[in-house]
Amino acid sequence: LEIKSRGFYPKGGAEVFCNLKPVKKLKNIELETRGEVKIIRGISVCSNLPESVAERQKASAENILRKAGYETEIIKEAVNSDSTGSALVLWAECKNSTIGSDSLGEIKKSAENVGKDAAEKMVLQLQNDFSLDSHAADQIIPYMALAEGESSITTSEITKHTLTNMEICEKLIGIKFSVGKNK
Repeated sequence: LEIKSRGFYPKGGAEVFCNLKPVKKLKNIELETRGEVKIIRGISVCSNLPESVAERQKASAENILRKAGYETEIIKEAVNSDSTGSALVLWAECKNSTIGSDSLGEIKKSAENVGKDAAEKMVLQLQNDFSLDSHAADQIIPYMALAEGESSITTSEITKHTLTNMEICEKLIGIKFSVGKNK
């Protein structure tokens, strides 16, 4: 996966190159816990803004994550795109999976608050040992539906997107999902 250029709302304009190799079959997944956090990585990016915006987002997130006891490696990037914007994306590389969080810049939202929001979301996600964050969970549903055998995951939250993906897969593929509560 290669990001050729970044884009921000409202004009977008991002360009991404992705080279995929097909597989003959998908194996089932049994992923109950994420395991220990190895490191939290991230990218702080701003477009058509001073580079200090990306630095302030990064510093704010690092401060919160380090106080929570996590090792961090966040890079910063200042780019030019069709729209002005900023974002911070974080991912925790864990023993069994990867957990993500993010925050977008907004008018009148300080760079420090962008970093704080992303970091606090991450710390909250890592308070439990779920295998996937809510966004990854809703995106893995079609692959689970197409995989051979039974699959199981745990997630921090069952979102409407997750439920919708389950319902669509059940109707299109004829499989059945079940949702249980955490013990």
